[in-house]
Amino acid sequence: MKWVRGSANCPEWLGIYEKEHQRLIQTVIKPAMIIYDIGSHAGFFTLAFSKLSGSTGHVYAFEPLGANVAKLLRHLSLNRISNVTVLQVAVSDKCGIYGFDIGTNDFVGHLAQTQNSNYLVPAVKIDSLVNEGIIAEPDFVKIDVENSEYAVLNGSIKTVSKSQPAFIISCHSVEQETKCRNFLVQHGYTIHEFYRNKYGSTVEFFATSTAVNPP
Repeated sequence: MKWVRGSANCPEWLGIYEKEHQRLIQTVIKPAMIIYDIGSHAGFFTLAFSKLSGSTGHVYAFEPLGANVAKLLRHLSLNRISNVTVLQVAVSDKCGIYGFDIGTNDFVGHLAQTQNSNYLVPAVKIDSLVNEGIIAEPDFVKIDVENSEYAVLNGSIKTVSKSQPAFIISCHSVEQETKCRNFLVQHGYTIHEFYRNKYGSTVEFFATSTAVNPP
């Protein structure tokens, strides 16, 4: 698929970014799936989800940072993709306006604890969007939101209980990992860790509900 060189880092435009993720989603994502890409950045995995889910599937890409959304929309246009809906919002456990810390580069932006920020973004709950019919119920959810992973899950309790989607989650602290693991286990999920950096500060795992057949 077409990718604008320089819109992210070299591994992305070379197609070798996060190979563990790539191998996993190739076995998990099937045609007609509804997928949430929460923290889509410039759309590397959004493009993959779009292709794998096909014309009968749909991807909802969530990205609050305007600069990243511009790159994402450019990639969707270049590849003539019509099965992706972009939502320029953050995802949390409360709806409202949040401060957003852009960070040292456009990969590490995250919600701030207060509104005392020069950059404000709207935040939404997944449960609210599903309940209002704005987005369809998911089959698969990817979460990579730089230390707000548990808030995303906590705002999705009703959707998770009803739809029981599979997850790939990147946790960026021990606290977030513990909270996310506890949440998923309490909701009947089995967790398969597939990456942990040597400092333990980033952990990535795949989770499937025991109530449904694993993908």
